[in-house]
Amino acid sequence: MLNFLEMDAGRMIASLKEDTEIIEAGLSRLNDQREEQELAPTPLRQPNPQSRQ
Repeated sequence: MLNFLEMDAGRMIASLKEDTEIIEAGLSRLNDQREEQELAPTPLRQPNPQSRQ
């Protein structure tokens, strides 16, 4: 039979694993967005008429 500390440690490990999965998923999404932005065409800059003064 498991004692209280072993059960508590098991819950903590399970919680940490779940947190790690959530963080990894978030980092993966950020990386995907960064790669998408890097591959996106750069819009042409319009000349600023005020800069000719």
